[in-house]
Amino acid sequence: MRFRCKTAELRNKVGIISDVVPKQDIQPLLGNMKVSVGEQVELSATGPEVGITTKINDAESLEAGSILVPGRFLNDLLHYAVEEEVEVIQEDLHLIVKLGTAQYKVYGREAEQFPDLPAFNADEAITIPAADMSFMIDVTEFAVSREPTRYDTHGVLLSISASGEGRRSSKATVEMVATDAKRMAQVTKKLPVKLDGSREVIVPVKAFRELRKLLPTEGEGTAVGINISDRQIVFQSSVATLSAQLLTGRYPDYKAAIPKDPRRKLTTKASTFLGLLYRAQVAASPSLPKVECTLGDGKVVLSAQSEERGEARVEQSVAYEGEPLTILLRPELLTDVLRRIGDEEITIEFTDASTPCILRWGRDYLYLAMPMSPAA
Repeated sequence: MRFRCKTAELRNKVGIISDVVPKQDIQPLLGNMKVSVGEQVELSATGPEVGITTKINDAESLEAGSILVPGRFLNDLLHYAVEEEVEVIQEDLHLIVKLGTAQYKVYGREAEQFPDLPAFNADEAITIPAADMSFMIDVTEFAVSREPTRYDTHGVLLSISASGEGRRSSKATVEMVATDAKRMAQVTKKLPVKLDGSREVIVPVKAFRELRKLLPTEGEGTAVGINISDRQIVFQSSVATLSAQLLTGRYPDYKAAIPKDPRRKLTTKASTFLGLLYRAQVAASPSLPKVECTLGDGKVVLSAQSEERGEARVEQSVAYEGEPLTILLRPELLTDVLRRIGDEEITIEFTDASTPCILRWGRDYLYLAMPMSPAA
């Protein structure tokens, strides 16, 4: 095996691939990256949840072959390279990396040990605009559970339903949901997606986080292709092919958690409420941060106090409808979402001091946040 290419291109693609390589040696094989040369130069890596394959653009393929090499070592040695071009040569189970006068020998393994990753089938693909996919990931993935006992909420629920019946629809409703029992993020969009019937799967959050890294460079009009089978999902962008094992189990009934008749509504800019929370929570206890929110008389008052720090009180005039209310907020549940919205207008709906509040952003986005108990 032998090829030549631009160092910057190889460094970029190895960096993309190495993100899925486990930082700890869970299984020695999972720490390796497959380098293959045929008509094109291809790199592949896999971890416990996600596999990824990408190609080197404009590489000069000189001799076919394949080998497994330590992914993080290859990433590290390219990180410091200053040479414009790199030449890579396989010698038995070694990979020789030549960068000008510098030369590295990377110890490898037989490529046959690498597991087969699922291929992408363009003929059976569902396509979603890349910009919409990026947005939907950004506003949901942070709400996924980190609790080891909540396996069913370690992923993001992806639901795609055709808008029409009896024929292949050109429009579909795409929904993504994430929850950790203290909060829930739901985004729904009607998109130009061709689909028969519907699909509903639980995707490991690692897959969406890695996919998101492939999307920022996508130009306007580009799309992400998706293949969904019983056990796997495969994404195809212009940068790479990413695959993941679907999570099993029943996703929580998140719709039942949405309060049916909130009687109070606050309307403001996300950035305004975020600033108030930041200013109030500085006085909260670091071990158990909580902010008291008092609503009424056309204003919101946020306050916090702790023995370690002291007291804080901030006030802002806002548009508010309904009876006065005092509720204890978990500030991190709201700051996480508000900083993703920026300067746009939101509404926050309240039922009472013990029921989740509903944050709405436009028509597509809904977010629930559980309040704290006064006894906490």
